Order: sequence, then structure tokens, then C-alpha cells
Amino acid sequence: DTLTLVASTAAAGFTTEVKHSSGGHVEVRFESDAHRTDARVDLVNGTMTNNFTESPR
Repeated sequence: DTLTLVASTAAAGFTTEVKHSSGGHVEVRFESDAHRTDARVDLVNGTMTNNFTESPR
């Protein structure tokens, strides 16, 4: 099983950095002057599991 990131669009004032776009997981960072969100989705045995980490900058 393989995940493929098709698109990642940041809200106004945020940038997008794709860390990993395909394979067993995809990972994207959204960042502004004051906030960071790291989004990761893993695919294990056909099941997707997401993990979002929010932090101030």
C-alpha cells in the first residue's frame, strides 16, 4: 500500500513545506510567523493513521 499526497494548500499567512509526499507516510508542515502545524499520515496494513502537532513559533 502506498499513500500519495495530491495537494497541500496553506491558509493565508502560512507557508507549506512538503517533507514526504509518497510511500508509507506523507508529511507536511504549515507555518506562519506565530504558529506551526506538522501533519503526518501513516499507512499501516491498509489503515491510515493521522498525527497533527500544533506549536507556537
